[in-house]
Amino acid sequence: MKSCELAIHLEMCPKMEVSCELKCGKRLCRENMAQHLKQECGLVVETCRLGCGVEMTRDELKIHVTETCVHRFIPCEHCKKDFKFCDMTHHLDKCPKMEVSCELKCGVVMCREDVTQHVEQDCVEKEIECPFVKYKCEAISIQRKHLSQHLEEKRTEHLELKLTAMELKLNAMEDTVFKQCEGSNEIKQHIDESKQYRDESKQDMGEINQHRRYMDN
Repeated sequence: MKSCELAIHLEMCPKMEVSCELKCGKRLCRENMAQHLKQECGLVVETCRLGCGVEMTRDELKIHVTETCVHRFIPCEHCKKDFKFCDMTHHLDKCPKMEVSCELKCGVVMCREDVTQHVEQDCVEKEIECPFVKYKCEAISIQRKHLSQHLEEKRTEHLELKLTAMELKLNAMEDTVFKQCEGSNEIKQHIDESKQYRDESKQDMGEINQHRRYMDN
């Protein structure tokens, strides 16, 4: 083979070892160059497979998809579930396991999912109504932290309100017994209920008198 023909052949020989045309440093047979560039070469520029749109070399993408891509998945430190990095701030605003302070500023810190129960059942700053509102107590809105003091200060008044309400109910029951009832069984039921309320009234009256004697002393 003539020297000129050899030179031309070497320029095209599929078995000749050559360096990567992108200068990644690897040497390989010319016939394997296409496959190398398609699958292996770290200097080939590609688009991020996570969908962020960034274009960079394969070697740079290996770091990008695990450390810097906004579409990479990372675990929430509170609930341990995986979310996209770009969605994490939105998730943290709602994460049920994230610790937050009571919305009524009582100082208690808890998981977000426990806030509603805390406010309704335990928070000392929650505005609630006195349990004697049903007997006409006017404390329809009082902070839970002040309820014990209110119950103690208004104990006699509460008992009197309850007694008055029970007396009114007794009178209504007796009117029903004597004016509206026709069957003997129904009459007996109303009479029994009337006796029960009268017994409770006597008990409450005893508590009122006992409390008054205590206050007088």
